[in-house]
Amino acid sequence: MGDTDSERSPIIRHPDVQRMLLSMQSRIQAMRALSLYTAAAADRASHHPDAAEQARGQRAVDVLTPVVKGWGAEVGNDITGVALQVHGGMGYIEETGAAQHYRDARITTIYEGTTGIQAADLVGRKMLRDGGQMVGEVIETMRVETAAAASSTASDVQAVATVVARLIEKLAEATDWLLAAAGRDPRVPLAGSFSYLMLWGITAGGWQMAQAAVAARRCLDADEGDSAFYRAKLASCSHYASQVLPHGEAYASAIIDGGVSLENLDSLFA
Repeated sequence: MGDTDSERSPIIRHPDVQRMLLSMQSRIQAMRALSLYTAAAADRASHHPDAAEQARGQRAVDVLTPVVKGWGAEVGNDITGVALQVHGGMGYIEETGAAQHYRDARITTIYEGTTGIQAADLVGRKMLRDGGQMVGEVIETMRVETAAAASSTASDVQAVATVVARLIEKLAEATDWLLAAAGRDPRVPLAGSFSYLMLWGITAGGWQMAQAAVAARRCLDADEGDSAFYRAKLASCSHYASQVLPHGEAYASAIIDGGVSLENLDSLFA
């Protein structure tokens, strides 16, 4: 860069393009992992021989389904937009096909319940109805599993899990704030439900990426499988922790610190 006499580099050598590609890759991997975890919980809910585990699996499905759908659709829209951006002006026209993906993704935040409906379901039916017990159970699962990852002797795994653990506590704090706010005005949690859903998605995605980092490090240390794949997986987990998880902190702040702006909204739309 900056050398006008050298050969032109392909766009994949540009740092900002690399950033965009890693951003897409890490978020896709997080969404895919969370989707598969939720599907596995659905299997346990239907087929586990222990009735208590069936019920536990169903509670996880109930909490995570609106997150997988709502957060996944919102992030999917952003990712297809980034994919278009990677191609620059060529992405905006039909030659690359990126624009078609962008158009096709737009409907996903609308059908099978808009993101607002999914967020209202998460807050209303999954959090407020039982005083936060069901969401609290999933938060505790994330907390325990992430703490185990954070205790790893591998510095790369520890670095990812430590950031995830901090955001899990922010999610718990936001949950408590919304539960308390519901006592003052039941509309406040619904007004903050979008931010809460996005916070849930980013956090739960981080939880899954921390587990992926544990698995990748274990396979690398044991010299099992494709080492290049596992190194790339660790890089993706690290990127998610450093570049995606901070957005979760912003959503938590919007709920907790900016909560007063969600109250008395009717007066603004009289």
